[in-house]
Amino acid sequence: QISDGSGILTMRFFNFSAAMKNSLATGRRVLAYGEAKRGKYGAEMIHPEYRVQGDLSTPELQETLTPVYPTTEGVKQATLRKLTDQALDLLDTCAIEELLAGQKAAL
Repeated sequence: QISDGSGILTMRFFNFSAAMKNSLATGRRVLAYGEAKRGKYGAEMIHPEYRVQGDLSTPELQETLTPVYPTTEGVKQATLRKLTDQALDLLDTCAIEELLAGQKAAL
């Protein structure tokens, strides 16, 4: 379980390793992200992605939210984020604009 002072969130893992247990020891600062749902005992995340902070200072906030996309078996969040970033990078090229230009005229 983790808490930000306003509530408690249970992080649920299957195949929980000893290394994960050690990294998530009581008192560690953790940044967790994933799909939060209401569980039997309150808010929970199933297999969230997480990062353990190296020190007890307040973690630096990201400039943007970290998206969590619907996945299918065998495709991880990191892969979807990478593909989405690549697609957004393509928006800066003329190739995408040319495809959209014809669609605008039809509207």
